[in-house]
Amino acid sequence: MGAKFSKKETKLARRAAAEAQAALEAAEERDQENFLELVSWLQARGAYINEAVGLARSPSAGRFLRAKREVRNGELLLEIPTACCFSVTPGAYEKLFDAKLCAALEAGGIRKEMAELALALAVERRQGEATADCLTEESAWLPYVQMLECTPSFPHFYKDSDLDLLENPPLKESLEARTRALQLLAAKSRMNEVDVKEAMQIVLGRAFTCDLLTCMLPVGDMLNHTFYPSCEVEAPSVGAESWKLRSKMDLQPGEELSWCYCEDPNHLLLQASGFVMQENPHNRIMARPSDLRKALLSVCNEKSPEDFDKERRKKFIEALPDPEEEGVGLSMFLVGRQPGGIQWNPLWLDLIGFAVTESPDAQHWGKTPEGTKHYFQALEKASWSLFPRNLKDDTESFTEKNEELAAVLRRGYKKLLQEALDGLKTRDVWDQLEKELQAPLDPAAPLPVRAEHTDKETAAEAEEVSDDEWGIHWEKGQDSKQTEEVLDEIQRKAAAAAKQEPGWEKSERPPKQEDDGDWESKAEWDAGEYDTGQDKKKKKETWEPDETWSEWASNSKEALAAESIVRKIRGRSVEQTDIAQFPDETAVQAFKGWVNRRLPEQRMLLAALLWLEATALEVQLVPSDLSAIALGLLSGEGKLEALDAACHAVPHHLMLRKAAAAIPSAKLRKEKSVKAIEDLKKNLSSLLEYAEFEIEEDDLGRLIDEIFIDQPTTVRVMALVHICEYLELLKKLWDDKGDLEACLAKQVSLERGVEVVCRMDLDMACSLADQTLNKDLAHIRKAKIACLNRLGVEWRLAPVEDHLMRLHMLPLERQLQALLGIERDIERKWCILLQQVSKQERSQQLREFLNFDERLRPYLQEEDILPGTKRQPLENESGKRVETTELALVRQGVSEVFKKLKARYRWKPDMSSRQEISKSNWVARLSAVLRLAQEPNCLFADKLLRKMLIEDCTRHLGTEVYSQYQTWSKLEQGDGMLIKRKKLASQEVIMRVRRQYEETTTRPCERLVSRGPSSSLIHQQDWEWRR
Repeated sequence: MGAKFSKKETKLARRAAAEAQAALEAAEERDQENFLELVSWLQARGAYINEAVGLARSPSAGRFLRAKREVRNGELLLEIPTACCFSVTPGAYEKLFDAKLCAALEAGGIRKEMAELALALAVERRQGEATADCLTEESAWLPYVQMLECTPSFPHFYKDSDLDLLENPPLKESLEARTRALQLLAAKSRMNEVDVKEAMQIVLGRAFTCDLLTCMLPVGDMLNHTFYPSCEVEAPSVGAESWKLRSKMDLQPGEELSWCYCEDPNHLLLQASGFVMQENPHNRIMARPSDLRKALLSVCNEKSPEDFDKERRKKFIEALPDPEEEGVGLSMFLVGRQPGGIQWNPLWLDLIGFAVTESPDAQHWGKTPEGTKHYFQALEKASWSLFPRNLKDDTESFTEKNEELAAVLRRGYKKLLQEALDGLKTRDVWDQLEKELQAPLDPAAPLPVRAEHTDKETAAEAEEVSDDEWGIHWEKGQDSKQTEEVLDEIQRKAAAAAKQEPGWEKSERPPKQEDDGDWESKAEWDAGEYDTGQDKKKKKETWEPDETWSEWASNSKEALAAESIVRKIRGRSVEQTDIAQFPDETAVQAFKGWVNRRLPEQRMLLAALLWLEATALEVQLVPSDLSAIALGLLSGEGKLEALDAACHAVPHHLMLRKAAAAIPSAKLRKEKSVKAIEDLKKNLSSLLEYAEFEIEEDDLGRLIDEIFIDQPTTVRVMALVHICEYLELLKKLWDDKGDLEACLAKQVSLERGVEVVCRMDLDMACSLADQTLNKDLAHIRKAKIACLNRLGVEWRLAPVEDHLMRLHMLPLERQLQALLGIERDIERKWCILLQQVSKQERSQQLREFLNFDERLRPYLQEEDILPGTKRQPLENESGKRVETTELALVRQGVSEVFKKLKARYRWKPDMSSRQEISKSNWVARLSAVLRLAQEPNCLFADKLLRKMLIEDCTRHLGTEVYSQYQTWSKLEQGDGMLIKRKKLASQEVIMRVRRQYEETTTRPCERLVSRGPSSSLIHQQDWEWRR
């Protein structure tokens, strides 16, 4: 029965609820007023805020942006120029940042630019409060700063008891270091500590960062975070200095506008932004090495001999060292979520097995009756010992926001650990461990890092910390032998279990049954034992990898890829009896030695095996001793340099993709590639008509066959593709036949050949050959030539043959995209140097920047198109998508218009105009110069051009500008409706015609045929009038 309340108590409760509701409505009304004021303030300064963007508030999410009407996919919602963003001049607080403060900020995970921005914001917020109290003049940023809210639940305001509730020692260390850094920052700047902490909270939770600046983005910083966002943010760049927000999907009225800040686990989200996610697909458990060692020691086999136990403890310290010199808060990955499931750190799983091992001579724990059970018990006990209590005991309720965030954080860890342990229990242990130890070859799948600071790492640091670095560093020796045998056993068990899975089941012949007199069934089976000659030939030409071969423990993706390549090579070598066993014992030991090395050297092994794969699978006669060839590649000095050069030139993910490629089909090897080579020979012969010497097509074919003999088919195809494309660019390359022979030999050198086979497979090479032979792609080659000419004329940048060889390993349109990207990169760099450095330094830095090899490298590494890149596609720079070929025409159109203006008016842009031109995207640039060319009167061309460029950069122009240029170009060439002005005869012509007229006896009004250059009928009275 419910409690009874008096009328007075009921009345008071109702009054309190009404007052709370009234306060909420008043707050929402005040929010709407301030939001409208902010929008008007931004629009007056050139910002664009779509009318569909509205502000809302909820008890759980606070303030957030929502759709006020239906929103289409791709619709522009916000465009905020950088001039409307709150930022700080670099170096404004330089005097404050002495060595002590910089060290404290680094320990707290606070970047210097963030600290400067926080100080500037603290000053502006204090001024805004004084303005509101009518104590000072109005703050210029008052409409923005009055929208900024702070919450005491941010980690900067945590008490010691709040930090203990996190149950995360590395995170606690980092937060304590950050608090000390903020206290020192406040003391150095002589500001109130609370003001500095609140400003830093706002900056860390709201700041936007790109290559150009770090700033606060009005309106945009009200977007909430989600891993499944409805919008995407486009960062500003040189020439398009605005932040843009676009919808990624169709939205209905009332739906939230959100975007993904990052893909961080909860401990980084809490530290950086002050919140955690209930369901975080990127969550992971991190632990200090010392805590991991303590957990391992708690589950060591008590029956182990003292000397073995002592050596085991030593190995634990070597595998899990204390990186105290690298700062506070450093931790190692234990287990985490990734797309497709949960992944354990294989080092942790292996060390658990090492801990339960009784002695080096004892039977492996996986072979004992209770071994698997003991392994699971040790894994569970060691993993849970990292927390003070397990998930079942973590049940207390919370009353404050800090306690709620801490509970969500720690319970998320424990749920993850429980799910990971349950997953191991419900599946075959061998299969699961094999999956954990063998990471997928797909480079796009994100994997956890070995160690990390609890603050967000920079992109460069994230690239350096490879997922492969936390694998065991396999060392030769007696102590490491047992560990290697343990993993070998795990892999063998996993392979045996894998054969029972439906997706991996191998088609095998059933065992022969005893003769039971059933002649009919026996005849039915034995009929399949005899192959026809055609079937045997087909079987001989179709090779399958030897999936049963395995000789080393795979501690990285490279090691797995190397094993995959060896299996493919064995797929052909075992079919031929005249080929020695591959790999032999010496080669196996050599391969193991390279696998045990660091990651860069493992990639050299991968490059060598990729070359060996091409040699074995793409030549008609396989060398008899492949092992000797492999050992020669891995031992010769010149050959090691070739392998190292290929590893630096070819991105990591492309090498892994090539290693995972299937064995070329018989049709590809024997028909398609052969036809491609013959067609390329004919094409090369036709292109040699520009040469100074003559060579018949048959002689050229024999010369190529002689030089390319024993080369992999991929190398031969790509050599001919490059030479044909090179000839298309220059038309004339060689003075005599000897130069041609030297060029052909250079194409099949080891250094070039290894780079080719590391980057592409035979199918890709044949596709590029088809493009080379396709005459319908002449417009792309023409655009490529125009771009190279501009680079040479405007920037004195000309590629050499080695650069073009690498460029020609890309599809033709990608080649054009790379060249256009290089041209735009140079423009942006020049514009930045013009603003930042003196003329002398600008010239020197620009000369250093104009290195074609360095400018081409990011495009060969695919840095501009890989997921997660910060580069904005050049095709989208204008605000509308313009395809690569159309963009090349637009850029060439700009040059043509400037040439016309220079020829007609002897005018070219001054330095200020050139700077504004370089800032502008190419579509806006063409639009502006077209408008300038069509002006009837123009006294100040540079000033008018700069104004037009600024206007057109905000108009989101597209291919319609090129259509306008085509119309203008036709009119200028006289092919359109242009009415040409009358030609005036010179005095000499007039006198000559007059003399001819006077010599006649005709009547004055009679027309005569002139012998002058005009070849027209001339009237006497007309000439008298013109004279």
